Amino acid sequence: MAQKENRNESGKDDCSTEEGGREKKPELNTTFADHFEPSERESALYQLWEKSGAFSFDAPVSEESGSSTKDPFVICMPPPNANGELHLGHSYGYSIMDTLGRYHRAQARPVLLLPGKDHAGIQTQVVFENRLRATGRDLSTSTREQLYDECYAFCMDRAQYMRAQEKQLGLSADWEREFFTLDPRLSNVVFETFVRLWDDGLIYRGKRIVNWSVLSGTAISDVEVDRKEVEGTLTYIRYPFASPVTAPKFKEIDLPEGSQLLSAGGGLWVVVGRQEITAATVLRQGEGVDSSLICVEAAKLSKDSAVKKVLSELSVPDEALQVAQALSQCVAAGGGFIATLVAQFDPSEGLVTATTRPETMLGDTALAVHPKDPRYAHVVGAAVVVPLIEREVKVIADNRVEIAFGAGVVKVTPAHDFLDFDIGETHGLPVIQVIGTDGRMTEEAGAYKGLEARECRKRVVADLEAKGLVEKIEKIVHKVPIAERSKDIIEPLISEQWFVAVDDKKHSLKGRALELLQSGKIDIHPPHFRKEFEHWLKNLRDWNISRQLWWGHRLPVWYRDQAGEMETKVSIEVPSGDGWRQETDTFDTWFSSGQWAFTTLAACGELDMQTGKAAKGAFPSECMVMGRDILFFWACRMLLLTAYRMDEVPWKSIYFTGLIRDEHGQKMSKSKGNGIEPGEIIKKFGSDALRVGLLFGTTPGNDVNMGEGKISGYSKFINKLWNAAKLLQMRTLGDCQSACPPPAQIRSDAAVWIVAEVCRVRAHVRHLMDTYQLGQALSELYGFTWDTYCDWYLEVVKVLTKESASPDTAALAELRWAAQYSFGSLLEMLHPFLPFLTEEIYQQLPGLGTAPTLCQAAWRPDPKQVSFESASGQRSTDAMVRVIEVVKAIRSSKVSLGGLGSGIRVALNTDPLSEEGERLVQELGRVQLVKPAEISADRAVAQVFARGVILFDHPDRAGFATKLSKEATSLEENIERLEKRLASDFAARAKPEVVAVEREKLQVAKQTLSRLSEELKALAR
Repeated sequence: MAQKENRNESGKDDCSTEEGGREKKPELNTTFADHFEPSERESALYQLWEKSGAFSFDAPVSEESGSSTKDPFVICMPPPNANGELHLGHSYGYSIMDTLGRYHRAQARPVLLLPGKDHAGIQTQVVFENRLRATGRDLSTSTREQLYDECYAFCMDRAQYMRAQEKQLGLSADWEREFFTLDPRLSNVVFETFVRLWDDGLIYRGKRIVNWSVLSGTAISDVEVDRKEVEGTLTYIRYPFASPVTAPKFKEIDLPEGSQLLSAGGGLWVVVGRQEITAATVLRQGEGVDSSLICVEAAKLSKDSAVKKVLSELSVPDEALQVAQALSQCVAAGGGFIATLVAQFDPSEGLVTATTRPETMLGDTALAVHPKDPRYAHVVGAAVVVPLIEREVKVIADNRVEIAFGAGVVKVTPAHDFLDFDIGETHGLPVIQVIGTDGRMTEEAGAYKGLEARECRKRVVADLEAKGLVEKIEKIVHKVPIAERSKDIIEPLISEQWFVAVDDKKHSLKGRALELLQSGKIDIHPPHFRKEFEHWLKNLRDWNISRQLWWGHRLPVWYRDQAGEMETKVSIEVPSGDGWRQETDTFDTWFSSGQWAFTTLAACGELDMQTGKAAKGAFPSECMVMGRDILFFWACRMLLLTAYRMDEVPWKSIYFTGLIRDEHGQKMSKSKGNGIEPGEIIKKFGSDALRVGLLFGTTPGNDVNMGEGKISGYSKFINKLWNAAKLLQMRTLGDCQSACPPPAQIRSDAAVWIVAEVCRVRAHVRHLMDTYQLGQALSELYGFTWDTYCDWYLEVVKVLTKESASPDTAALAELRWAAQYSFGSLLEMLHPFLPFLTEEIYQQLPGLGTAPTLCQAAWRPDPKQVSFESASGQRSTDAMVRVIEVVKAIRSSKVSLGGLGSGIRVALNTDPLSEEGERLVQELGRVQLVKPAEISADRAVAQVFARGVILFDHPDRAGFATKLSKEATSLEENIERLEKRLASDFAARAKPEVVAVEREKLQVAKQTLSRLSEELKALAR
């Protein structure tokens, strides 16, 4: 903030004139109320900001900053779904983004917080269709175009409502640049990207496995799939061999002496002992084991073996406590061996596989086993018969099979399971689809054709049982994929869709994205998310970008029948000629929102898509803030598509937020009733309290626990700051209409001390904010405001502004300047976190700065005066620190000396204090300072502290000595008791933590006794 010198016509310094101050402020409050009332003030303050034009990217910045050379700070903010309202997660993200925006605006950087709303594809279509059905509307009577237009109007209405919520939170976005993802200006760029990908051979149409929502009739992305825990069954089905198979012979041994045979769960057994058991060895005996066990994995243990690592490598569950204990004992004894065992199988009865979806067996094209599983090594390549459908399929070996799951054999149905599809591609298996897009069995299902899939499951199991091919059925609890919006169970199935090839040999999209990520051009907060980011990119599969919806961007693909041949053209405009019809599929929402980083800036004229140049330097944007839960679904796709279109990163840094949980750390949900509605909290406590509650102490990537009590607690901080402003108005700033000029010389210890403290805090806060440590910056400001500023500086102000018959006008001028500078600086630093309260105070105290609003004010520079020396030649900052330490020592000593009251006489044996310092010590310590000789020996009690000695004129020195003597005797007895206890067998019998507590008690008692002894010696002199 500019510190302009204001002078009246006589040329004398005068801080009461309006000349040189900021523009006349609008009609706000003229006097401080008892409390800041958010519900009455926040709306007016937001209107003030909007009217000032402070949020515009084109807004002028501070003339003093030289900001024309500064890079802009830009966030293309994540667009919330335009079909509902904001939740607490949105409020959290917005609080971070707005805090960053307001901070960088205060550093005199051009700031653009670019807002928007997302059309949200299937989510919006489901919400809108349900609304129409609730009114009795028959959707089949409406055309696609009618539904689209009505839904567009619905989204615009919801967007307006959500915008009001965003403004309620204080979001300082450039609303003139707000975009909807279906805005034609953005859509044209999205279509251009698709056409380019097509021309580069990176788009193809093909049949692959997808998540299919039967109820919605469309493929959906992984992010639109929830995992719901349900009760189900695991059916063990027997597949007969097409021709007889001879059982192999294995080495057989008895359970070695001293070995432990332990159940590890799920049909898995473990032997831990001193004798080596090699793979493919059969144990003939074992207590509690019904059949022979064969060793499938073995490992040697040494003293350096990590138990968890061994458990993990041998597929043994970590929760198998007995196994872990046995391993630890073996390691402690000097080593040994561990072997993982599973039950043998009888080849005469075929292979047994377990499945939760028996109906899909009708589409099986193989059975698979692990290549290292000795039980089945001899049957790899053999043929088995798929029951009921009587299809012969091969047994294959694949590393992706889990030895310990079920019987170690999995059925492979490439058309109805993602892993099976991958296995099928690896081994060239046929793909047989037995469940259709309508959720019913297809013609390939034979006699079960037309049955709904769940009904078919019952029939298949019944028929298998009738043939004696069901070994057993277990009741289990497992997770099934559920469509997030329609809530139906997802069917993985083969569907003809449009895909982006992400790892094409000629042009690898994910390869280029990885290069940019690994180049270090993107700072990631928290840093350890970089590995996860790279992992997602490396494992990215070809991306299904088409959806069978009427709501969204319709693919720019055209078809027509030319002499019996289907002609296809990809074009934004309708191709020339007759007979063309457009593809009915729409883009996956993530395809359009994945281009948000450049479509938005291009649409508002800040980015030239042809040259990649941004005149104001808005691209790449400075930062992106998003929840860690959409790292894969959005961050990866944004980097992928921006790297493709712009050959650049979308943002210079990315800040991942954690999730908002309730005060007990549980996930918030409507069913639990533990959610918090932001609007209700704002109505009750105000936006500032909500923002502080969301941001205080938070760190990137970590979850935040929230409860109403937490927010209520931070509202007390708001009251504290408000009361500080009231006090300063009454004592120093009430008639000051503009910034006071800095004094020619600073004599006041308190003035220089508080300004120096503010400068120190500002430097630290600036570092924290620049490194995205927002939560720590707020914690620093919170502690400084509460402890240093309010508890100490304001008390100093009270003392130094007490009415006097002959006031020192120069001293008062210093005090006023220091109050203006320090409190103005404090408001500037707090403004990004508490925008409404700080703005209200700024408007109430016009002398705090020259900018029309605090939102537009740049942080003021450090004044040279903080290094001035006082008249005594001492560093004033040190002098004030000494005063505080003396006052603290006096206060604590008065309590320990028997609760001495006010006015007690005290003598100091410390470095000398200035006249101001002595005044502060007497007032704040509530003592009377005298010379040591004025306190008689029979009343003197000395108290030692870090700075020296304080001599108290004690009214009952003898009584105090008696009291200390009794305390010392009691301590000696307690020390004797503790030493005897610790010398007994107690130390061997008790828990280590209990013994540690007792030792700590003994140490504290000895230290206290030593201090009391010194005090008693002093009293005896």
